[in-house]
Amino acid sequence: MSVTRDRWMTRVSALACTAALGLGACQSHGKKDEGGNAEAGDAGSPDGRSAPAKDDRIPAISGSAVGLQPGYLEGALMSASWRAGAMQEVLQSLPMSPREAKDLAEIGMVLGADPRVDDVLAHLGIDPNARISMSARPVVTWVAELQQAVATDSPALRELREHARGGHHEYDDVIEEIPSQQIEPVPTPEPAVVPLSPAAVALDRKAKSLGMHVRVHVPIASPGKLDHLISLTNQQLQSPKWATTCAALGPVRACGGQSDGVVVLRDVPGGLQVDLLLAFTGDYEHPDDEFRRAAIQQALAAPAVSAAPTLAALRGDGVLLVDGPNTVTLLQAAALSRAVRSLTDDYDDGEWAQHLRERSDVITRLHETERMFEGVSVELQLDGDSAVATGKWLPTALGRQRMAEVFELTKIDADVPSVAALCDGALICGRSRGLPDRKRFASLATGIYADPELLQRSLDRHENDGAAVLFLETWPNAIGTLARLPGNTIKPPESFVVQNVIDVTSRVLGAGFSIRSLHEARHTVTGDWVGYARMSAADLSAVTGFLQMVDSRLSPASIPEVPGRVEFTPIPDNEVPGNFYAIYDPSAATGDWGWAALADSDDRVRWLAGLAHDDGAAPLLYLEIGDLWRLVASFDEGRRELGFAQSWLSRRWVRGQVNLGEGGAPEVRMAMGKLD
Repeated sequence: MSVTRDRWMTRVSALACTAALGLGACQSHGKKDEGGNAEAGDAGSPDGRSAPAKDDRIPAISGSAVGLQPGYLEGALMSASWRAGAMQEVLQSLPMSPREAKDLAEIGMVLGADPRVDDVLAHLGIDPNARISMSARPVVTWVAELQQAVATDSPALRELREHARGGHHEYDDVIEEIPSQQIEPVPTPEPAVVPLSPAAVALDRKAKSLGMHVRVHVPIASPGKLDHLISLTNQQLQSPKWATTCAALGPVRACGGQSDGVVVLRDVPGGLQVDLLLAFTGDYEHPDDEFRRAAIQQALAAPAVSAAPTLAALRGDGVLLVDGPNTVTLLQAAALSRAVRSLTDDYDDGEWAQHLRERSDVITRLHETERMFEGVSVELQLDGDSAVATGKWLPTALGRQRMAEVFELTKIDADVPSVAALCDGALICGRSRGLPDRKRFASLATGIYADPELLQRSLDRHENDGAAVLFLETWPNAIGTLARLPGNTIKPPESFVVQNVIDVTSRVLGAGFSIRSLHEARHTVTGDWVGYARMSAADLSAVTGFLQMVDSRLSPASIPEVPGRVEFTPIPDNEVPGNFYAIYDPSAATGDWGWAALADSDDRVRWLAGLAHDDGAAPLLYLEIGDLWRLVASFDEGRRELGFAQSWLSRRWVRGQVNLGEGGAPEVRMAMGKLD
């Protein structure tokens, strides 16, 4: 029977909500039947509880701390270092398309060694066991003065704006094209150019001096081997635009730049130091002025960090730390610099300047709240074909105090298929346990986070800056905003439906899926796959009620291998054929429970019912791709675009998980390796 497009979309939306039940904020509301359902080798405890979930598919990073490095600056928003030899091995192991190989060959001609096969580090005199380090800090010397000028529309700012607009005249426009032979040319007087006052000039140049200072330290074991490369670099950098600054810096190996930045290479004890001053806005006529000159001189004198316990404690072949507050400082300065530039642009109609001023305000409002975190760190460890990475959010003082209150997980015994059972032999798989109750985050929804509509509008208009602040610092506050939904954003009766969906989702004990195979043919995807959400029988009945509201009627299904009552309805999507199943477990002493499942066929539901179970308590979220090439080759476009990388991708797996680390803060682990 055919349906209209609107009804079809409604059905798909309802089924999508059902499939996503396990991805919401969940908490425990019961446990499995005392009888258990564990198989041999995964047995439950004598009292009938499920076997504890194992967390052993991604190892933790080990080794000694890296410590502070010469390239780490005081006040940096980003600091990173990596063992030179490890990175060279990674780069030489990665597959390359013909175009990338050609580009790398051209770089090799400049270096005098082929990066694809040669030991470039030995060629350049760099110890493979030494660490290259770098950091970046905001250059915001004049921010306070510029903020005051924009807020008060200072005389100097008004002068800049009027001067820019005075350069456009009516006689510059051609209103009607007249053949030149019909009239004699009429000379037009040149408009008088009123020079800017010293205050206006200074304000303009201060805005153009805001930017970012990047420092890179390269350890050198054999200094002379880099001379040729440095000489070539100096030839590329040299420019009359920066002649005054470069001449004033004293002995340097290379110096020069463009309208928006200057680069300086200097010898330092134990290596080569590269300092880059990059301005947010370019100055094509006078890039080398006294304010930028002062900024680069201050950059060269900027000290290395002397005390940073969190940064010094990082381990691995590669480490990275991004500081949230300093990143916010950079984003605000960039918005301010571009706002001043826009205000003084004769082609700007005022809307863009207003957008930039609003951007700075949104960044401030997103940042200035009760923050749980103040940045992230990443550690990477390499071992041949294997790699392990750990990412952690860095708690604030408030975060350390409230971590358990917000993120503590309720103990559960969800009685669900184990990660190993779902993933062994799978193409793609995943599992999630009950997440922290979103209501625990509600107290963090203050300021802009207390208004869902305002938060959404702000993020829509300034999505890149907003995403950075949320990712580094305030995503728990955004979850607190979600705890207020639907609120006034949706009116009755729709709000009642939304609230019921949210309530059902919040009570899901856990969810998982296993895609055993995929095949694409004529834009239709088929395969062997199944996904489930574990919940109470009452909530499962509510889900089937939602489906009936969109005309998806369930019929009885007979699957003897699946205990309990089973109902199903086809998925209304010809591109992904399959069924929705409502599986009601036999009544148990702990209550009535069930499964909302999506599967390609009854056979996959039988397979799911026969898997070994555990309590589903760990990890918080787990995802795995069992074979990258099998996944890529499942699609025609993938085979065409990535055929050159088949040998590298074949039998290579990727795993990722989220769990609560030391102190209760969330952390992300990822691993990659080759099947034996």
